[in-house]
Amino acid sequence: MLLAATGSGIFQLSTGSATATVAAFDKDYVSAVCTIDGKLLAAVRDQGIYESLDGGDSWELLLADVNARTIDAAPDGATYIGADPAAIYCRRSGVESFVEVSAIRALPTFATWSFPNTPHQGNIHHFAFSASHPEAIYVAVEVGGVLVSTDGGSSWIESREGIHLDVHSIGCAPGETDVLYTATGQGFFRSEDVGHTWDAACDGLESLYLVPLAVHPERSEIVFTAATHARPRYWRGRDGGARTTLYRSENGGDSWQPVMGGLPESLLGAVDALTIDPHEPDTIYAGTSDGQVLVSAALGDGWRVLAQGLPPILDFAFTD
Repeated sequence: MLLAATGSGIFQLSTGSATATVAAFDKDYVSAVCTIDGKLLAAVRDQGIYESLDGGDSWELLLADVNARTIDAAPDGATYIGADPAAIYCRRSGVESFVEVSAIRALPTFATWSFPNTPHQGNIHHFAFSASHPEAIYVAVEVGGVLVSTDGGSSWIESREGIHLDVHSIGCAPGETDVLYTATGQGFFRSEDVGHTWDAACDGLESLYLVPLAVHPERSEIVFTAATHARPRYWRGRDGGARTTLYRSENGGDSWQPVMGGLPESLLGAVDALTIDPHEPDTIYAGTSDGQVLVSAALGDGWRVLAQGLPPILDFAFTD
């Protein structure tokens, strides 16, 4: 079962049909949803972080007054929350409560992280974890670059050399040394030295404003993203909308190809949510700002509309 966090509740979708029903938080803005060890976690704007132990039938408020952008689980079972304004909260495996990861506040540029819109405060937008190095954590900061921890979050360094600082999503390709991928407001960037330096890898991208990123769990050289023509403040209300194109790279970002089979030449809405089914890793889902859920069962070679007419899609999670 697929869950979609939207601007007006969480919807439950059958992956085989176009049926979508409200699962929780009807009319509330849900920025993130995540499944961790059989539990559901949801981030509800202006309320906080909720947890369900019974598949979404009932919810308990765990962390109040936190506006989260992202929720994710580390390989060691820890749960991480990325918030707006910029803050990270962590709940270790076997522990009931979240604790703020205060070490990031001591980073040299923390006070300069910002966001174009009022109140101009940066936020923690996305996490990635290493499959090869259990204590490595990588964080996308909007707008502030990338944060790297190699000791499970006890200490952090800033990774900004050569990267556009408006980082929306981050992914990790496992290997002897982690290769990092980022989708930013100025294109795709890759680091082959664990974030010490970055290089742009945008060949084939006709537009460079990228938000989502998905890395194939078994073939990490296969990466997906989506590009809009201009930033949201320019395309909202514009004839033609976001003019979004979905892209795939089969070589870790060295080159990109549009994958729009079965879709219009471009999409009206932006793609803000992009995820690969962990049980069927050739199946990918895209969620748009105008309420469409798209699915491809062939790594982007051919799409169909799974659902439409929903509120803006912000995040996905899978349940059994």
